[in-house]
Amino acid sequence: MLNSHPSFKGLRDARYQARMDQKPINGLLLVHGLEAYSARKKVYVKALTSMIRTNSLLTLDKACSNLN
Repeated sequence: MLNSHPSFKGLRDARYQARMDQKPINGLLLVHGLEAYSARKKVYVKALTSMIRTNSLLTLDKACSNLN
């Protein structure tokens, strides 16, 4: 669904751009591509961003990237 549904185009674009720029892909980067997914739009993105930061979830992104 993430790779084909129109609501996630922003996420795919952000992921693609990060790959082209050889930058790490993480939740804070991709969360902005989810605005079209929710009727709450920017409020949804802000809530997700807060959850990622509050729960230190970026450390999980780093741990997962070491598995590849």
